[in-house]
Amino acid sequence: PPGAVTFNNLALGKWQVSEVPSPPYNTPFWKPVGPIFQTVDVAAPGMNYAVTFVNEHLGCVDGYKINDLDQGLPGWQIEAKNKATGEIKQLTTDAQGYFQFFVSLGTWTLSETLQPGWTAVTPAQFDVDVTQAGACKRVRFKNHTDYACVDVWKKDYYNQAVGVPNWPIQLQPAYAATA
Repeated sequence: PPGAVTFNNLALGKWQVSEVPSPPYNTPFWKPVGPIFQTVDVAAPGMNYAVTFVNEHLGCVDGYKINDLDQGLPGWQIEAKNKATGEIKQLTTDAQGYFQFFVSLGTWTLSETLQPGWTAVTPAQFDVDVTQAGACKRVRFKNHTDYACVDVWKKDYYNQAVGVPNWPIQLQPAYAATA
């Protein structure tokens, strides 16, 4: 039958049986439920020993955390909470503001942790119904700030790929007197 394997003509003794996920089952869309190996003591000839492995086929919620200029915001905390079980998963957005959760099917509440100086343009929390295994639902959090930032790099003239560490850099309003 599908999903079954039989090992015949085994010598008596202890055997370790393990599942070895391979394509298409070695993706983050599959999660083992229970142990991934079991020991079987084959003690009598002619006996049949049954081993069962169970895996859950997961869904996904992914998306972006962006500002109101549609630029990704790295380093923001995003949380997914299963409404039925209370299971909580947390991630931090990557350099492009991207995040991805592999989750059980069901309704998940997604929320962002607002940072000081920012206001939500889209809701800071909402529910997502994950109904299809092996597929992602796309969401987006968008925020606005009245502030900006200035990134400064100190580079070596002869090797622009090398940054020069511990070089003091100063920032002050253009109308302020220098110290």
